[in-house]
Amino acid sequence: MVRTHTSATMVPPAVSDFNPAVVIRHFKSLQIITDGFSDPWQTPANLGPKVNGSTDDSYPRISLDGRTLYFCSNRSGNWDNYWAPIIPIVDFNGDGIVDLKDFSRLAQYWGQNESSVDIGPMAWGDGRVDIHDVAVLAEHWLTGF
Repeated sequence: MVRTHTSATMVPPAVSDFNPAVVIRHFKSLQIITDGFSDPWQTPANLGPKVNGSTDDSYPRISLDGRTLYFCSNRSGNWDNYWAPIIPIVDFNGDGIVDLKDFSRLAQYWGQNESSVDIGPMAWGDGRVDIHDVAVLAEHWLTGF
């Protein structure tokens, strides 16, 4: 997570709101709904301690390419703008490397709506396991986590 600048006033970053994922403010933390176009919406997931802390986080925005979360926070004592990368989970079996085992898991659900392997387009998928998911997996092929 990176602080972009310090300011005396709260100024949310200007980023397009069009995205299939929705980040919401819940009490003082930011949570994500990764299928913002479905009905009913999925249960929000807390973004964890690297983004959320004991301070107030608000005005979340996701970049148009889905790779960056921008938000405001008063964690430094002043309202500042921050950003954090959105990294897809591509090590499906949790063995520490993206390899043929992960591709096999993705292939098992080809053409289906399986959120555990629907990672493309970046980073929350499109409701169907397809070539977009293979492209995201290929970006991380043989890399360790």
